[in-house]
Amino acid sequence: MAQGKRVGLIAGLFKTNDFLVIVTVFKEKAFTFFQSIENKEIYCFNDCIDSKLIPDGLIWGVTNDGTFYELVESEQLIKFQKSSGQLKELEIKDIDNPYVILFKVREP
Repeated sequence: MAQGKRVGLIAGLFKTNDFLVIVTVFKEKAFTFFQSIENKEIYCFNDCIDSKLIPDGLIWGVTNDGTFYELVESEQLIKFQKSSGQLKELEIKDIDNPYVILFKVREP
């Protein structure tokens, strides 16, 4: 997609029984959108990150049963722990390899 000097790149495309998922990069920021197969509503995954429901990372794939997995850098996971108070039981060092977060998505 291109608009003038602005360019958006498709970084990932996934489909489950419930959603079509598009990962795009625009202005050096990743955005992920879930479109409901049933009602065609579009949900922005970044809103969940902004609401501190899940750490900032990149959806890397989906399993046959609709479980998504997201790669999260250790720095982002530490930031998420501090800002949300969640996952405090994990001892994370900033030199750790990326973590894999598994989650499922359902309509609100």
